[in-house]
Amino acid sequence: MHAFRVYTTMVLTLLTWTGLTQAADPTWPKELTFALLSTESAPEVTRRWEPILAQLEKDLGVKVKPVIASDYRGTIEALKFKKAEIGHLGPKPTFKGTK
Repeated sequence: MHAFRVYTTMVLTLLTWTGLTQAADPTWPKELTFALLSTESAPEVTRRWEPILAQLEKDLGVKVKPVIASDYRGTIEALKFKKAEIGHLGPKPTFKGTK
């Protein structure tokens, strides 16, 4: 029982310290944009990714909003031109004209 209490205290201390570090860092963003590749309707993609984005918000302590791109190029462009900070491209991107 004593070991469990010590372990719990250590974990809570670490989580608190991590949260304070993020809050104290002025470069830490207030919001992140997550680029998603649309493989079906935008509402369906948003519905499927909602739990993942909610967990990211919880873990990072910032708002994570989705942006839906219709193809790989759109997702890459969103990342390239800073319309999104992070994104998901799927398992197999295909690029025409490259070998």
